[in-house]
Amino acid sequence: MATNDYTAILNELKGEITNMVVSSASAYADAAKHDAQALLSDMDANLQTWTQQLATGEISAQDLAFLVKTQKDLMKMQALKQAGLSAIAVDKLKNDVINVITSTIIGKI
Repeated sequence: MATNDYTAILNELKGEITNMVVSSASAYADAAKHDAQALLSDMDANLQTWTQQLATGEISAQDLAFLVKTQKDLMKMQALKQAGLSAIAVDKLKNDVINVITSTIIGKI
């Protein structure tokens, strides 16, 4: 897979996740945008590696889903927490983000 392909996937993820978190936490839109961008920045190297491995058949879609889910506890969503979003809402948002990342990458490979 070419770097351009991963770049396109990353750009799509940025747009999808930003839109999702802003609509899910509309009262906290600025914090949500900040957290979405920070999350993808933190996960970038892993996502690139896993996307490449999925494209070459080194890992399966199920492996990718597992690897992305392992990152859930590392998702800080700090700005949303500081803005006052409840822990339950932040946890739901983390699950939604995991699902978007997994489905987008699998759908593009």
